[in-house]
Amino acid sequence: MFSRTVVRRSSPLLRYASTQARGLQAILQKKPDDVVITFAARTAMGRVRKGQLKDHPVDEILLALFKATLAKTGLDPSKVDDICVGTCHPPSPLYISRAAAIAAGIPAEVPISTVNRLCSSGLMAVRNIAHDIQSGEASLGIAVGVESMTLNPRPTPEICEDVSLNSQSHDCVQPMGWTSEMVAQNFNVPRDKQDYYALISHSRAEKSLKAGIFNDEIIPIEIRGQKIVEDDTVRPGVTAESLAKLKPVFPGWGGELTTAGNASGIGDGAALCILTTRDRAEKEGMEILGKWVGSSVVGVDPRYMGIGPVPAIEKVLSQTGLRKEDVDTWEINEAFASQFAYCVEKLRVPIEKINVNGGAIALTHPLGMTGTRQIVTGLAQLRRQNGQILCTTSFSRATSRTSPPAGAIIVNPSQTGTSTFSTISEAVASLPDDSTSQNIFIYPGTYEEQILINRPGAVTIYGYTEDITDYSENQVIIRNSLSKAQVPASGGDDATGTLRVKSSTVSIYNLDIHNDYGPGSQALALSAFGTKFGAYSCRFYSYQDTVYSNLGLQVYLRSYFEGAVDFIFGSRGQTYFEGNTIATKGAGCITASGRDGDYDSIFLFNSNTIIAAPDAFSNVTGNVFLGRPWGDYAFVVFKNTVINAPMNKAIWSQWSSSDPNTDHVFFAEYNSTGSGVEGASRPSFATVLSESDAEGYTVVTALGDDYASWVDTDYML
Repeated sequence: MFSRTVVRRSSPLLRYASTQARGLQAILQKKPDDVVITFAARTAMGRVRKGQLKDHPVDEILLALFKATLAKTGLDPSKVDDICVGTCHPPSPLYISRAAAIAAGIPAEVPISTVNRLCSSGLMAVRNIAHDIQSGEASLGIAVGVESMTLNPRPTPEICEDVSLNSQSHDCVQPMGWTSEMVAQNFNVPRDKQDYYALISHSRAEKSLKAGIFNDEIIPIEIRGQKIVEDDTVRPGVTAESLAKLKPVFPGWGGELTTAGNASGIGDGAALCILTTRDRAEKEGMEILGKWVGSSVVGVDPRYMGIGPVPAIEKVLSQTGLRKEDVDTWEINEAFASQFAYCVEKLRVPIEKINVNGGAIALTHPLGMTGTRQIVTGLAQLRRQNGQILCTTSFSRATSRTSPPAGAIIVNPSQTGTSTFSTISEAVASLPDDSTSQNIFIYPGTYEEQILINRPGAVTIYGYTEDITDYSENQVIIRNSLSKAQVPASGGDDATGTLRVKSSTVSIYNLDIHNDYGPGSQALALSAFGTKFGAYSCRFYSYQDTVYSNLGLQVYLRSYFEGAVDFIFGSRGQTYFEGNTIATKGAGCITASGRDGDYDSIFLFNSNTIIAAPDAFSNVTGNVFLGRPWGDYAFVVFKNTVINAPMNKAIWSQWSSSDPNTDHVFFAEYNSTGSGVEGASRPSFATVLSESDAEGYTVVTALGDDYASWVDTDYML
């Protein structure tokens, strides 16, 4: 959701916790900390396998777009705090995106990430950068959506037999055309209605192309001497008669109503937005195109995934206090005319306000690009008609987890019965004491209990969520407040853990785990002793010793850690951290490695962000360290870390003045960036790795060659 009349704020100290403005008049007020878009442009698009971009891979398209953007805006690339690229199917997207950015002249110190939410990837890239700026983690960022459908066609995913036994899980991986037919069949969208909406899209796109409307949003690029300035995807002369003659492209599915004329084309291209605060934009003389107002993510039955824009729009309108009548222009993705017709008629929005220059049915749909392209197109249209509010939406598959997998033990306090329990501990206790793999699904709620998982077989715990990749959407909270003084001495730190893991293989998803004891004693949120343990999009909260990673192979991906004193610690674990946010609450060390000479244990951090917690104590400033050696042979490596917490200039600490433990430690960094490391003066026992040395520390270093056999790699960057 965007406002064009963009933009005044209160103190930046209140930015993180400020409430969202609600209602049209409140949204149209200008505040210094508004997140605004100062540049929005796209490449011309090319037809798949036949068009002008067919021979150009994603990194080459990105390189050209980055170069053209820097040249047109005059932006100093060293001032960029973060880049997020939304894309779906190129191999190793983070590598090629970062390489393209550096080749375009963007310094290596500027971090980059990628996001894959299929057709919504471009929107998610913008959302991620907007959230970074809202939280204060960034001041200026670039969001990109890009795809080469020619060179990276969508693979047909496969799932194992046990997963496919669940009907909704089976539907998650069915071809997109099948979902179009299911929408048409279930919601009674006949062929003539689909062709009617398709013709509107084709006619509008052809008219806009001829009138030069798209020139307002296309930034010319040049690749290998080829100038790319105009879409080659729009088909001229489409009529109702020509659409009616087309044969169905998905025979045997549903009513066979989807054709090449009423479904989106597939193609190649990229789009880009620059976001910053209103205050910065005004001070630096940047043109303000629009204001980021809000966003929402919802899940729907995967069989009918194309109807997702309806509940998403209803949710964001409710969040912002806007009415549909307040929105001047809409960009709703047209993957298929079946789902587009459903959305238009369900929302009861005049078609005159939706996709006024045509949509993906006519323009084409490079998956990762489309969400960002819709913002670019919508903002340009908003300006032309002197409008105020733009709403844009897309949809993708299998991003929520709101129902249990087949055969799962269920935790739901409001509905108990066979295989359904009111507490997590009861559900865990019900698991058979054997080697079988077991699943637990937890419905939303706050569970005040201590949980011990200790059985021979694997255990996977899923928390209810509307976004499996975003821990801020977690709805399952587990709380306890045990301290070391409150447990038997024989139990040690482990006995204080809110979640204690002893089983050989355990994975947890979308759980918020708290130990609320506070300062003054060891008080664990998580104690993990399993042979293989994985945490995905989880949040861990305590003050001292938040996470005890002490045995076996462990991985933490896209999660959040909060604490102050030694809040990631352990002695015998080989642990890999990627894509996490680490928030420090007060003076202390983030890590405490207890490795001695007999262990191969390591803490390896790659592409994480370190910040001050929103409610950090005043003593945090200048008193935060990456780690100290709990053991004589402590081994900790941080790579590609954005450090914006107020660090001590030494960065690393000895254990204590009387017992430093620094003779044999290996504390190392590579490519640490951010305000926290400015002016750093590291001690002699710390190492800054060269690029070639850093290449020797990868996920394989920590977890071994077969890590992909048990790690959920979908959560890796």
